Amino acid sequence: QGFTPPIATEGDDVTIFGTDLGDVINALGGNDKIQGEGGNDTLNGGIGDDSLFGQSGNDSLLGGDGNDTLYGGVGDDFLFGQSGNDSLQGGNGNDTLSGGVGNDLLFGQNGNDSLLGGDGNDQLQGGNGNDTLNGGIGDDLLVGQSGSDQFIFDLNSGNDIVNGFAVAEDIIKVSANFGFSNSNQLLGAITLSGSTTTGGLFSDLALSPSDTIRIFHDLPLVAANFTVV
Repeated sequence: QGFTPPIATEGDDVTIFGTDLGDVINALGGNDKIQGEGGNDTLNGGIGDDSLFGQSGNDSLLGGDGNDTLYGGVGDDFLFGQSGNDSLQGGNGNDTLSGGVGNDLLFGQNGNDSLLGGDGNDQLQGGNGNDTLNGGIGDDLLVGQSGSDQFIFDLNSGNDIVNGFAVAEDIIKVSANFGFSNSNQLLGAITLSGSTTTGGLFSDLALSPSDTIRIFHDLPLVAANFTVV
């Protein structure tokens, strides 16, 4: 059974500590700092600019309204920034990060993570592991980093940048709603725009008049780098 500490207030709480059980902590209003400690915790920052630390366990962190900072820690965590310009760090484990509304920073770090930017101009970094990155609505920057990463693009995805795309292991998944039928069609729509000062390549893919992807990649792109879903 979890424990709900009766110490959160509508004001600025210095630090709210959980226990080694599965705690449920609602910070209410104010700029709060919540530390879950052990157990599978649920931390809700509420209104204000909050800092939430899941620590160990499979935790759920909800930023609420405000510009929040969420740290998952060790375990398979769920981080949801909600409203505001939030910073989410998964830590160790296979984490799910969702920015919500606002211009958010998402860092998967270690593990096979799933990152969804939501509404706004977001920056997503997968970190170590085989990650899935979806910027959502807005002009987003997606960086897979180490591992075999997947980049997801739906309608109204905006003008996005994929940086550090590894041709040998990464995949771009495009919604069939854009009108493409197969990977060869996507490859055929690519425009090789040039090379970077370090010798890398970058290409542009127009999915629609308002949805584009600029891909910075290490080797020439091939059909196997694309799929229609």
